[in-house]
Amino acid sequence: MNPHPPTAVNPPETAPAEITETQAFTRAWVVFLLLFVGVLALLWANDALFG
Repeated sequence: MNPHPPTAVNPPETAPAEITETQAFTRAWVVFLLLFVGVLALLWANDALFG
């Protein structure tokens, strides 16, 4: 069995790009809507299964 040669070290990741205020606002709304839809889905499933 041949030992695997050491793998090359990955270069450090670049810093994330600055997020504009509009992007942050849009992202916040998307997260809010996803959570809201998730809660509605859980309530619907609860009512469908146990209602």
